Amino acid sequence: MAIKFDNFKKVTKTENLFVFADLCLDLNENTSLPNGRRDIKLDYDYNAIRNELLNLFTTNPGENLLLPDYGITIKRIIGEPITPGNANIIGVRMQESIKKYAPRINLLGVYIFPDPDNNEYLIKIRVSIPKINNSETTFSGSINQTKFTIT
Repeated sequence: MAIKFDNFKKVTKTENLFVFADLCLDLNENTSLPNGRRDIKLDYDYNAIRNELLNLFTTNPGENLLLPDYGITIKRIIGEPITPGNANIIGVRMQESIKKYAPRINLLGVYIFPDPDNNEYLIKIRVSIPKINNSETTFSGSINQTKFTIT
């Protein structure tokens, strides 16, 4: 008796409405698939790029076994006083990492603003995305001792 696996049927798509697709970092279930199929939710285009940056900035070098240099070393700096000098070091490390590990984007600028009153750094990252009509966008976020966010 043969066993049939319907999950392995080829799914044809008539038109891609996106350029980039990555796993949603929340690992939520996608419930809007046809034929009752279930899968992990995906993020597309700008959200996929945002996820790429978030992964890059929250990974320490050595944590990714296949790419031991992947990530940035800023945890030590985050524990130090919030100063313009430390903001500059964070910005330089982010720029180096983006140029090395984010080939889908062209970096236009990384801006780090110290916010000592709230014990955090405010972040703005300007990029252009060649495969999405060279569109420019700015990702904003913050980093402190407990959390790193990008929107």
